[in-house]
Amino acid sequence: MSKYLIVERDTVSTLLLNRPEKHNALNQEMINDIVDVLSDLQKDRSVKVVIVGTLGKNFCAGGDLDEFLESHEADLEDGFEAVDPGMSLFKLAFNLKKPLVVATKGICRGGGVGLSTLGHMSIAEEGTTFALTEVRLGLFPYGIYPLLAKNMGERRSLELALTGREFDCHQALSYGLIDEVSINSLDRAKEIASSIAEASIYSLESGIELYNLSMARYDEGFFKHAGLLRAVSFKTDSLGERVRKFLNRNRR
Repeated sequence: MSKYLIVERDTVSTLLLNRPEKHNALNQEMINDIVDVLSDLQKDRSVKVVIVGTLGKNFCAGGDLDEFLESHEADLEDGFEAVDPGMSLFKLAFNLKKPLVVATKGICRGGGVGLSTLGHMSIAEEGTTFALTEVRLGLFPYGIYPLLAKNMGERRSLELALTGREFDCHQALSYGLIDEVSINSLDRAKEIASSIAEASIYSLESGIELYNLSMARYDEGFFKHAGLLRAVSFKTDSLGERVRKFLNRNRR
């Protein structure tokens, strides 16, 4: 069992991010665990719907900056592997077989925004704020761009990716990034998931399969190329300087 996740398995199964001291920042171990759990739940015929949420006050602050710096300072070959060039978590969006409902709250940044768009439905708690902060670090939201474009369209996604500006949950709703704003996102996600779970397993899985086909233009080649661009970006001087600045500022 992962030290970063709390998993409740049932007809409606729940995966809760559990790294509150880091605002659920995604390191590679945590990403691997999320992929493993979601993949396992996809194979379980007793599971109809999956929820991703958090018990902490913040959903996800994005990537782990300490790990970013390690990847920047590592040898090129080791660094390439360290940043997961295949971007397994976000590729998973196009291979899910069961409805996924995501409940966000507090801070949702970078890869956390990507994780929120992994869901087929996304509920944001009142007060949630979003930002694609990768550009501030000398990066770009490479792997999550297809998920952003799926929800918001390519022009809005590009604008948010280029500016890195913060926007609130009501703006996110108007952009199409999320589906609903609620007082308690996790409770609302459970309510929606329970309603979805009343359908037959075949209707749910066949519907998600058809939905996945509509996203076929984002194929394996797209992710390989995006992964290469992302891995190279980790070796730039700009990223090293910006990550160190962020880390130093947060440790004062």
